[in-house]
Amino acid sequence: MSPIPTDLKPKEGNIDVDTKDLQVIATSLDPRVVTAALKKFRFIARTETLQHRFIEAEGLLYVMTCLTRYMWNPAVCREACNLLGGFTAQQSCHAQLVREGVLDVLFALTLTHSKPALERPEETEILLTVVEAVANITANEDMEIRKACVDKGAERMSALVNDVILKENKQLTPSQIHRLKLNGNRLRQNLEKLCACEKWNDRSKRDQRYWLKKEVFPMTKRDDPTWKPPK
Repeated sequence: MSPIPTDLKPKEGNIDVDTKDLQVIATSLDPRVVTAALKKFRFIARTETLQHRFIEAEGLLYVMTCLTRYMWNPAVCREACNLLGGFTAQQSCHAQLVREGVLDVLFALTLTHSKPALERPEETEILLTVVEAVANITANEDMEIRKACVDKGAERMSALVNDVILKENKQLTPSQIHRLKLNGNRLRQNLEKLCACEKWNDRSKRDQRYWLKKEVFPMTKRDDPTWKPPK
């Protein structure tokens, strides 16, 4: 494979949103080049002003296109999710994120990487970023934004992390375990307190098992005929 062009390597102090780099993100057929281009926009997370400048340049649409195309590629997904994570930390960006379809893409990422995350810590990093992003959005004061998270599957995402990944993946690092517990619990608490979802601990053990088997375990199946729900 050809080397990554030098003009796509990140440059310190760059504060411009270059539309040529956005085109690379959306159209390049080389995932390494896409990953390098995404890294150039790490500076976006520094200030709210830069984030809104990125939105005005339709940067989110390019990132959504990139994620949809490279949904299977862990390196691209990690870098793109890290970029989106900076936006979810700013509540002023949440409405725009919902309008751009970010929740749909985040949930699609969850479905794509949930089974690999049961075995590979590097795949778990993607779910970590996704869950943290959704937890940030569910903390928004706007009821419609919180409702959108629930409608797109935030409850299943919470249960996947809290009741499947944490219990089944024995290769998680201490740091990953801490972050999964932190963001998984934060998401669940936001859903229960702010989104008026039924409290998980108020359900009977039987109801918990039934709901997990019906709504969550199929997320880890991925059309594998040998698949069995985690015990």
